[in-house]
Parts: sequence; structure tokens; C-alpha cells
Amino acid sequence: MNPADPLAASRPTKIQAHHLERWAIVYVRQSHPQQVQRHRESAQVQANLQHRAGQWGWPAQRIRVLDGDQGCSATTTAGRDDFAWLLSEIALGHVNVTLCFIDLTGFTRYTEEEGDIEALDVVENFVAGVEATLPREATIVKTIGDEVMVVSPDAGSLTQWAVDFLSRFPQRPQPRVGIHYGDAVYRDGDYFGSQVNLVHRVVNRALAGEVLVTDAVCSAIAGNDSLELEEIGKVSLKGFPTPTELYVVRAA
Repeated sequence: MNPADPLAASRPTKIQAHHLERWAIVYVRQSHPQQVQRHRESAQVQANLQHRAGQWGWPAQRIRVLDGDQGCSATTTAGRDDFAWLLSEIALGHVNVTLCFIDLTGFTRYTEEEGDIEALDVVENFVAGVEATLPREATIVKTIGDEVMVVSPDAGSLTQWAVDFLSRFPQRPQPRVGIHYGDAVYRDGDYFGSQVNLVHRVVNRALAGEVLVTDAVCSAIAGNDSLELEEIGKVSLKGFPTPTELYVVRAA
């Protein structure tokens, strides 16, 4: 665990940064209605785990207390809606996470004009720069040519990083960034789902040197005096019937 992590002293070593991208679920159940009435302190102890999860680093929006199955028998899932939801989430690998794509604009043309060797050097330096400067809690999922996919449990720090990172590229080919916070399916080290497709559409709408975010990210950067938002309105993205509210984020 990173020694600079302020939570390192209190968080169990088995809980790593990538675990914070998943749900922290507190399942509260006592199997008989009389137990619910007579042992309220037990339910309270279980519910207090919500606070513990926050102390260990889980954002509040990814901590869920399931207490709807109180007084239900454990012999079947019938009537235990919370337990059924829990099983489905575990099976599907759903996570709420900040999704980010960053690529180099005009890279194909740059390759044609400057040659393959020069273009390869640019991509290698670009990817190395991303790896070296990412916030500690962020993770590179994959690279495809001049495109990098990044995830993070913290939309605020990732957006701040993106703005700062793009300022390092005054000349072409300049990077552009798309960021969205949403639900995805985590499987074998990769992320899948409609929200991943959405953020990929977002980065394709960004201009060179631009950080483009959805409204789901805006609340995470509210109050950050070093950043400013410019609303560009609702934008129709291919494959999504409902227009998406997009914002350009710049240094204040």
C-alpha cells in the first residue's frame, strides 16, 4: 500500500485501491422477526460498518446498506430481494467507477507526415507520461494504439489530473480527454457496458487539448477553485437516444 495514503494505517492490507471502485455492501439480516425486535443492538453494529467503509476509503455513493431482508429466513432467496440483488451484483461484477479515455488528436495524419518511427516515439512518450503522472488511486486499464483507458474511484482527482496533463502538450499531436462516472461491468481486468461506450463517444467529441466531461462528473469537481466548467449543452451521441449534457473543464 502506498505509504503516502492517509488511510493506510487503518485500512486492512488486503483492501487495495482498485477495490474501492467496487460496491462496499453491508448486508443486515436477522432471520426471525423476534430477533429483529429483541436484538436491535446487533443490527446497529452491522449498520455501523457503513461508517467503517467510509473510513477505509469508499466514497459515500459506493457504500450500500441492505437491510430489507430483516426477519426473513435464510433457507431460500424467496422474499429476500436485497440478497437476490447482492448475488446478481457479485455474479455480474458491476462497479460504479470514473471512466476516462485519452487519445492523441490527428495522430493518423501526424504519422503520415512525420513517419512511423517518429509517431511511435510520440506514442511511447505519451503513454509513459500518463503512467508517470496519474493519481495514485487511478489505474490504466489498457492502451490501444494512441488511446489509453483509465479508471479511478475519484472523479475529482482524475479530472484535475487530466487538465494538468494536457497543459504539457502545447504542440501537435495534442491529447484530448473524455470522462464520465457511471456503472460498468468488470471482467478479467477490463470494463464493459453502455457507460464505457458512452465515454468513448464523449472523447471523440472533444477537441485537441480539451477535457470533456458529463454532468455525472460535475458534482465531483464542484468547489474546486482551480477548475472551471463551460457548459456546451446537450449533445447527441451515436448509439444513445437521449442527448448527453457535456462540459469543457479548464484551469481557472
